[in-house]
Amino acid sequence: MAKIIKAKTINGSDGRALTTAERYDYANELDLYEFTPPAGEWIGKLNAKSWGKSMCVICYFEDTSTGALHRLTAFRSRNNPAIYTPRDGNIDFSEAGIEGRIYILNSGLSSKETPCWHSASQVLNA
Repeated sequence: MAKIIKAKTINGSDGRALTTAERYDYANELDLYEFTPPAGEWIGKLNAKSWGKSMCVICYFEDTSTGALHRLTAFRSRNNPAIYTPRDGNIDFSEAGIEGRIYILNSGLSSKETPCWHSASQVLNA
């Protein structure tokens, strides 16, 4: 089981996601997560999240049924640029303190054959 890594609220960081410096501190653990997500619906535990290079939040999930580790990228919402979300726009993955929560995720490849995160919903009684 992979460990949960939470962002800190120091040196001007708001604690919503790991900073680039924090990301490098945990590189050995986070580099184990694959960029290619499973196709279709699966259940994952959010173990960590970090700011990406281009206005995005990289979310690190552990598949609860297989233990496989995957990265999914949440981008700024077109309707509300203050939040970072999968395509469905339902959950803000830049929210502080959500690491450790369980989600039903739907992912796969886009028409351009790049990883695509379609939707997420939180499992409430996990």
